[in-house]
Amino acid sequence: MTSKGNLVVEWHPTGYSSAKGLSKDTDWRNWMLMGAHLKIRPSNELLIIRGVEDILDLQAPIHWIDAHLLHACSAIIAQLKHRLERSYEITVLRDVFERWSDDHNEPTLLEWCIDEPNAHQEREDRQNLDNFEETFRISEAKFLEAWEAATYPRLASGKLPSDDTIQRRLSVSLAMLNTSSAMQLIERYRGRPSFLDNEAED
Repeated sequence: MTSKGNLVVEWHPTGYSSAKGLSKDTDWRNWMLMGAHLKIRPSNELLIIRGVEDILDLQAPIHWIDAHLLHACSAIIAQLKHRLERSYEITVLRDVFERWSDDHNEPTLLEWCIDEPNAHQEREDRQNLDNFEETFRISEAKFLEAWEAATYPRLASGKLPSDDTIQRRLSVSLAMLNTSSAMQLIERYRGRPSFLDNEAED
């Protein structure tokens, strides 16, 4: 987002910085940014949508007309990325993210932001973990109990079944489709549960 409130999508080669130019890690022999300090659009600008910040400055909740405008911005950027990925290997440093209400009849745009993908994903993961019961419709404690129960019966060697087997058992016992997501969140941010200390065996 520019200082004038315009949404801008720019590109530069891997290994480029405005202070040092191209680094040794880049696969470009030469690259020059033109127009950045002139009265013309910069040569690395792919897209500009004016006045987006004016919508974001409005008080919540976001009006449905503004929500459609913001969603249109997201869709244009998503389409641009899709087209670029057909011909180039791209790394997105900052992306657009939306969060909608669960009301399928009349969905409401709750959040629209520009953020670093990894940082945004971590914040979303931690929020889902903090609100585990709301996210997965079961308390974290009961989920862990069911997870431990799914490690039995053990194999003849006494070792744990494979992760896939445990996940299948857990999905059946809880009638959940997203057990894998819940397991990954717990292991990533809480650590591996102690009942999984035994080495798994396929």
